[in-house]
Amino acid sequence: MLFTSPINKDQIDPKYPWYLQEAIDAEADVTVFICGSDLFCFSRSRKDLIGLDWRTTDNRNPTVDEWTPRRLGSSEEGAIAQFCAELGVTWGRIDLLEANGELLFLEYNANGQWVFLDYSNKVGLMKKVLDYLTQTACPK
Repeated sequence: MLFTSPINKDQIDPKYPWYLQEAIDAEADVTVFICGSDLFCFSRSRKDLIGLDWRTTDNRNPTVDEWTPRRLGSSEEGAIAQFCAELGVTWGRIDLLEANGELLFLEYNANGQWVFLDYSNKVGLMKKVLDYLTQTACPK
């Protein structure tokens, strides 16, 4: 498994096509799960993060809610909806960082892994996903 890690640019092979990202001092990791026309936004504080990548300390425990629902502003929601429309997608997850009150785009994950966001089903993602899959895969 590959995690985000700091590097010294002077110590990597300049002939290899590296994809590098500048480190961002962010307050939170934010992810938006796309399920049909619904957007489910969650946030996770980076305050007690060890290293740069939250996955290195992820508990993956159904009794621990590491991600909390986050309300999207209308401009944020509009930008994400436009992004999805331009890509023609109705499923997936967008990963962002929140720094100084601003969301910064990291990547779009087409696989849309989501279970870890709502282990205890407090938000109701299981039903939304089942409804979406039933309507998309088995339309009447």
